[in-house]
Amino acid sequence: MATNFTVGRTIECWKKHACAGCGCEYRYKFVRKLTAQGNSERAALDALNKKIDSAVGAEVDKRPCPTCGRVQPDMVGQEKSAAHGVTSFLAILLVAIPIVLGATYVLAGNLPAFIAAGILGLAAVLHLLIAIENLNKNSEKNIEKAATFIDDGSMQQVTAGDTTNIAPPPALLGGTHCVGLAVVFLAVLVALAPAGYQMMSGFAFNSDTKPDVISPGDEVKLYFPTKIDCVKSYWRSVSVMNAVKAMQVPKPGMPPPNDAALLPYAPPRVRIANANELALGDLKLEASSSDKTWPDSMYVKNKEKHTHPTIWATVRLPADDRLESKTIQLEVEMDLHYPTASGDQMNPNLDLGVKQTFPITLARKGEGSTYSSIWWGGLIGGTILGFIGGMILRGANKALKRSVPPPAVEVDEEDEPTDDGEETQKAE
Repeated sequence: MATNFTVGRTIECWKKHACAGCGCEYRYKFVRKLTAQGNSERAALDALNKKIDSAVGAEVDKRPCPTCGRVQPDMVGQEKSAAHGVTSFLAILLVAIPIVLGATYVLAGNLPAFIAAGILGLAAVLHLLIAIENLNKNSEKNIEKAATFIDDGSMQQVTAGDTTNIAPPPALLGGTHCVGLAVVFLAVLVALAPAGYQMMSGFAFNSDTKPDVISPGDEVKLYFPTKIDCVKSYWRSVSVMNAVKAMQVPKPGMPPPNDAALLPYAPPRVRIANANELALGDLKLEASSSDKTWPDSMYVKNKEKHTHPTIWATVRLPADDRLESKTIQLEVEMDLHYPTASGDQMNPNLDLGVKQTFPITLARKGEGSTYSSIWWGGLIGGTILGFIGGMILRGANKALKRSVPPPAVEVDEEDEPTDDGEETQKAE
């Protein structure tokens, strides 16, 4: 059995800053409680030491100068870069929801684009608020906070600063910040591209179809309101002629025919019911549906005895210019063959002449595929742009953090790193 070693340690040291505003030197107690794991005691200690080096070498706490109240650039940069990073990653996770729901047509039309744009817009506003937040807007309040830290012993002033010649803080919005903000707000417009294209083109969305924007020549999947009670969602489309033949009683002494051989798959029968009204003539339509087969005997779990799948058919519309911008009544009829369960017995079942008429409003040629491309490009492109903009803002604040020398690390004898309990072993 593998053993996992966990080690923990609390580190304490002083970090001394030279104020970028007044030149005051002050230091504060830097405390971190760290843990690490490894498959051996040595590996766990090595991982812990890396965490200690990273924390001591790179992290700072937000402690304002006790003389002028300045929150140092590295403190501002660390806090804001973390906030921009969290906002960017949360936006990606949330935008993935409407993208998935839209791709599966759980959300139809432009709704996924509007939701995605709303999430990206909220993220852009948060990025803006983070960028313009001024941690040094109230120096008196910051000085009071510093005095509180000094009173509780967690901060000390080493040398006083010069309050007669205080350097101004860095600008809240530099050129890189402005670029990042422009990109995150551009992401919102990109996510709205599908809605913009639909409004300019003026085509309509269809319900109960995949896709919901259909042009002449497109293939469309239609969903019947009909649901059947069958075993393991097995069903297939068959022809009425074979179905009638299957219901005939076999001659005495002859073995019963195999269902799958007697009732082979046959495509649905499709026609445009209002073809004459629209002067479309006799247009040929190609259709297909489920062609599943199943054995005469099989193992079936209790939960699989009564399933209720949705009946569907796929129709290829002719690439005929006369169909552009027309609303057609697409009549689809099929005969269904499926197994049903009665106790422990499985019996074949036939539903003849299952028919449904679907009103479908067609767009102009090519608009369906164009909308699909813009939909994917807009939502994925907007998400990527939003993330890139957030990373630009994060990088700008990391540069702000590096704009001043790192604080000096000082360790007093009484502040040597201490173990936070003994190393422990956990068996996985």
